[in-house]
Amino acid sequence: MELTNNIVNQDQIVIQKIKRKDKTGVEIMKGLKKHKITFVDEIEKGKQVQTVIEVECWKKYNYVSPDTEAADECCQLI
Repeated sequence: MELTNNIVNQDQIVIQKIKRKDKTGVEIMKGLKKHKITFVDEIEKGKQVQTVIEVECWKKYNYVSPDTEAADECCQLI
């Protein structure tokens, strides 16, 4: 198995836009009001409208207060 690194120029990058459609098949486009909004619980009975994702607080473990002194010396392990 051979791995190659392909360099891509900025001109070669293509972003594909996703065409979104509502429940009735009308394309959702910015600025137009032809589409209709439908919540997921109206389509799938019993499904919850919200999705809850719990994220642990990173500040608790990574916050360095201004009162903490930073070590200026370096350690070398041999």
